[in-house]
Amino acid sequence: MLRTAVEIINQRYPEHIRRFASAQYLASFSYQLAKLPTLPAFAEILTTAGSFKVYHLKAFNLKKGLYAYLLLPQNKSEKEVRIVFRGTNFKDFNSAAINFEPQGPGVASFNAEKNNILNTLKKTIKDYYGSDATAITLDVCGHSQGAALTQLLVSEFVQERNKCNDFDNISTVNMTAFNSPGIPTAIVNLAEQAVLGQWLDDRPLKIQANFGMVGGDAIQLTGENMVFAKLPSFIVKASLLKVKKELEGLWLKAFNLSDGIQPIEIYNCVINFIAALHGAHSSVNYYAPLDVKGKITVDYEYDYFTNDNPETHNKLLKEVLNKAKYIQRLLYVPKIILHYFLAHHDDYRQFSLMGFVRNSFGEQRVTNWYKKMSDWLNPPQKDTEFAPVQPQMVPIELYNEQAICCCPQFSSMKTNQFLCFETEDRANTVAPLLRNSSNLS
Repeated sequence: MLRTAVEIINQRYPEHIRRFASAQYLASFSYQLAKLPTLPAFAEILTTAGSFKVYHLKAFNLKKGLYAYLLLPQNKSEKEVRIVFRGTNFKDFNSAAINFEPQGPGVASFNAEKNNILNTLKKTIKDYYGSDATAITLDVCGHSQGAALTQLLVSEFVQERNKCNDFDNISTVNMTAFNSPGIPTAIVNLAEQAVLGQWLDDRPLKIQANFGMVGGDAIQLTGENMVFAKLPSFIVKASLLKVKKELEGLWLKAFNLSDGIQPIEIYNCVINFIAALHGAHSSVNYYAPLDVKGKITVDYEYDYFTNDNPETHNKLLKEVLNKAKYIQRLLYVPKIILHYFLAHHDDYRQFSLMGFVRNSFGEQRVTNWYKKMSDWLNPPQKDTEFAPVQPQMVPIELYNEQAICCCPQFSSMKTNQFLCFETEDRANTVAPLLRNSSNLS
């Protein structure tokens, strides 16, 4: 198969750039899929080789606020299964509530759905590849809340594989977590013990654990621990790509302690903190293609660490295990209250917290407050920050396809197009035309 010019350009980048770009492309895509009334049958997704591949799409049937998608390559000879978890949608009460679960973002929700997810994965692999398939690669990724769920799924998967032979057909696991809060240490310990147990039993599982971070992102400081980060490289290959956007420590620059702490300095600290959070917690900081032609774009400097040697492994651990544990303990009770408030927003009983708030302040007023909070957490982008999307970029009237032309509300993204198709034939014929069209800007 002839490679396009874009694929040739993409393949010139180092393998770790292509690896993170591919996972980030899929993580960004999941936000758009969750907005669609119906799920497309096929989509083109960036691969770690820098090229695009057509995948079958399937949504997991999960509780409200939890979104995950399973992708299978159109070519069955390619033994690969990809799963992506969508991050938070703060305009969705159920999705926002998951962030404030007492044990950590997504822990309770995942525990309620883990058997469902693993059974769906097991059945899908058997139906698609057959019961005799071997050497399958499982790729799991997500951003923010989705990254925490990614860690939880991989942790549960390795424990399940250690207990029985149902997943022996999967020999490789690739995990990529972007801007991830930590997960409970108890879960991390069980997962790492399961990996060591399989390694000692001569049932090794090849694992690549990738962490994407942006300097200045406060969400990365939450939670307790990060799975597989401490294991040596001969058991798990771990890597960290930390993007530098000059946002780290931005909030501290508001203070001039020589004259004491002034009210204006506290105000500037809050403003700088919000700016850093919005700029650093975006899921589009990891070089995925910003246009429909699919060219990887490296637009920020970065540091890259692996666990191949003690020096770089120590730097990796210092970054990913840097958690604000004492602040989190102070916020534990408010977090529980906020979780209840969000999870029971439809509860109008007189003695419920939500009912008390609505009765005290009025339903319309409470709704307006929450809308303002969600708009603050999902700020609209200025028009100048996006490249214009021209109708000819995806000629729907010509090809009669369902194509997503979207500008996700992420701070550093200009334009991102994802191609989806309702039929396998269209995916094979239209996608190459769109990727190589001279009319695309």
